[in-house]
Amino acid sequence: METSFERRRYPRFDRQCPVKLYQPSARRYRGGCTANLSAGGALLELADPAHLMPGETIELVVDTDDSTALVHSDRMRRAHVVRVMGHDAVAQRVAVEFDAVDDVPAAAAA
Repeated sequence: METSFERRRYPRFDRQCPVKLYQPSARRYRGGCTANLSAGGALLELADPAHLMPGETIELVVDTDDSTALVHSDRMRRAHVVRVMGHDAVAQRVAVEFDAVDDVPAAAAA
């Protein structure tokens, strides 16, 4: 008998949105985009290998409306790295979980 069990707590939306990520351990900002979003986290695609580790705390902003290249610090949200997938010819994929539930996916779904 085959059973499927969905571990995700929030609906996930396939949407590519620009992302700006700050990695405190490296004191470096990186750009990328989302592969998908939920209220609890996101799957990110980073063009530059970030050498992130599972459990590492990061800060990021997801720009759901392409409003500006300048990001104010009050828009940054804390998250931690859940999983890091290998870097291929296009991007490194990183799964993150937001420290607080957010309404970003509602804006992304629009």
